[in-house]
Amino acid sequence: PTFKSTGLKKFIASDEWQRHIAPDIEFYKAAHKSLDRTIEALGRTEFEAKLATFRKTLKLAARNCEGRVKTMCTNGGKRIFPKNTTCYIWGEGCDHDCIDELDI
Repeated sequence: PTFKSTGLKKFIASDEWQRHIAPDIEFYKAAHKSLDRTIEALGRTEFEAKLATFRKTLKLAARNCEGRVKTMCTNGGKRIFPKNTTCYIWGEGCDHDCIDELDI
């Protein structure tokens, strides 16, 4: 959250919380290290080019799918029956139809 109460700040800084999240922090660091090694192996230039293509495709998908995706819940949080959604199962793959239409 952008706003943190004094109590929340104190709890986040506490030894108790830091011990609780230590495994997550280690996992996060290991994932970043692995990603850095993968980028190094691929080559920074090739990685940046593939990342640019990915981001361009993501924008194209967002434009193509805008207003067409029917999720499992309304904006108010009311459940929608599965036959009235565009999801594969639960809330997964709700945008597959419009993404499948992309010519990429």
